[in-house]
Amino acid sequence: MEKDRIVVVPPPYHCFGMVIGNLAATSHGSAIILSGPGFDPRAALRAVSQEKATSLYGVPTMFIAELELPDFGDYDLSSLRSGVMAGSPCPMEVMRKVIDKMHMSEVAICYGMTETSPVSFPTRAGDSVDRCVETVGRVHPPVKGRTVDPSTGETVPRVTAGGFHPPRLLGREGLLGVRRRRPARPSTPTAGCTPGTSPSWIRTGTRRSPAASTRW
Repeated sequence: MEKDRIVVVPPPYHCFGMVIGNLAATSHGSAIILSGPGFDPRAALRAVSQEKATSLYGVPTMFIAELELPDFGDYDLSSLRSGVMAGSPCPMEVMRKVIDKMHMSEVAICYGMTETSPVSFPTRAGDSVDRCVETVGRVHPPVKGRTVDPSTGETVPRVTAGGFHPPRLLGREGLLGVRRRRPARPSTPTAGCTPGTSPSWIRTGTRRSPAASTRW
């Protein structure tokens, strides 16, 4: 990642732009390229072309806007190799165009939220297009996830359908991987985490389907 040149399109006041885009790049010595004060598809592609970027970040609608530009073919995107797409599911057609027309063969799909700092599950380089668009990838260390029965809150086997909980270690309970302990507090039906000290879990509200091996 040290030699990467990343066009960071997501705004820095969101965890995507700040943590994945700026902090992760800075900590690995990557170049950060800001295409403008706000999202503009032409400015993003111009930055890739002029700065010979190797990676482009964004949500699916940003990539769709870039691909649909009438002058899309005028931008040299041959330097691109990778990128991150997150925020919502990516349609199969869009993923194929990102890989074929934007040369982003190593694009990753990341599942998470600001409260989990933000990525819980990413896909990985070499994953098939089907895996990228139909799953959220695999857990990455030191993250743990669990599936619960929505009606009882009890943990169920991973191959069972249910709701997904990543740990609060990724949220306010943790700082740079150091877990903080907090006293137990009452739980309510709308609480963001289960009661207890450590570890506790983020309730995402996400439903997952049965999946084999390490896929979610």
